[in-house]
Amino acid sequence: ILGEFPSVTETFIQQEIDYISEENQIFILALKRGGRFSYDEKEKLNRYNLKYIPSLFSIATIKAHIKFPYKIRLLKKYVSLFKGGRAITFFKEIKYVMSSIHLFLWLKERKIDHIHAHFANAPTSIAMVLSDLASIPYSFTAHANDIYVNFYNLRSKIEKALFVVTCTKYNKIHLEKYLENSVDINKIHVIYHGIDPVFWKYREPVLKLPEPLRIIFIGRLVEKKGLIYLLKAIKTLIDIGINIHCRVIGEGHLADDLNSFCEENHLLGSVSFLGWRSRNEIRSFLLKSDVFILPSIVARDGDRDGIPNVLLEAMSCGIPVISTHVSAIPELIINGVNGVLIPEKDPDRIVEAIDYLVVNPSQRVALIQSARETINNKFDFTKCNSFLRELLK
Repeated sequence: ILGEFPSVTETFIQQEIDYISEENQIFILALKRGGRFSYDEKEKLNRYNLKYIPSLFSIATIKAHIKFPYKIRLLKKYVSLFKGGRAITFFKEIKYVMSSIHLFLWLKERKIDHIHAHFANAPTSIAMVLSDLASIPYSFTAHANDIYVNFYNLRSKIEKALFVVTCTKYNKIHLEKYLENSVDINKIHVIYHGIDPVFWKYREPVLKLPEPLRIIFIGRLVEKKGLIYLLKAIKTLIDIGINIHCRVIGEGHLADDLNSFCEENHLLGSVSFLGWRSRNEIRSFLLKSDVFILPSIVARDGDRDGIPNVLLEAMSCGIPVISTHVSAIPELIINGVNGVLIPEKDPDRIVEAIDYLVVNPSQRVALIQSARETINNKFDFTKCNSFLRELLK
């Protein structure tokens, strides 16, 4: 069960599904249709048993209530919502139950054995209700925003799940604290997302960097990605006479503000906003870049990154990476070994990190080589996804 499919920012989920489906028949339920995907991905969709959850008050949902075989069980479920006394979440819970009623017969007809949801918010809420109604076990994968910001009923979701997967050790520690001693914490498993090192092919490093220095940022244009601090660092570099150009790949609600900052500080000649790009295009841009920078921060609402896949992709391609000590990023990057880590919200330290990579070519090459080894040894997607496949077995 997914919030959106296919998703341009969650290609790791599709990669996981592809791998799991080699040994299992997979059916996908998605809350909404992805808005943009490539031709190759459209062709791939033909292999999936894909269903989009209809609107709550559609004829299909009404018919599903009429056909639902366990009317008493259904009545008790709705009564329990009214007795819950949770006015703020009441309508959310009604939505999850109504969606689950529609899906009940669909699951039974296909003899589904297990339900797995990605993200601990709405997809897992539906999985939990559906599991209860259909007596089918469920599990879920927790990520970042869904357990730090938009989480709801998380304790109950974990207690009722057969197992829980999360993508970082940092998240696991957070979940264990949240649960205290109320459940068996051994059901929480860390499985990194991983990437395909063959697709994200390695480019042999060079000692001498070209001019202008080619910096790349890839990520959503939202607060937690910290792009504004990179732009401030670029302004400093330009002011001291460094020849530099930065490509920004991504979309988000801060796009206008970030463009305005560049315009006000005369950076538009040195910063290019390229919008959304396909995986193939991103790989091409990475291979034409000298430094990858992701200055992640903890946002004001508590939102934060886990281990962003773009860091893995850059490291796999042989691009030196600069990022911050935020969340689980230190589980991937060891400062001075396979990348550079700096404090969050510090443009001056970004400037220092860029200078370090430029003036220390032999150390930069060593970081690049070590980074590729890290990907091959710890973040190859076949190794990572094999753990989930074993859990499902």
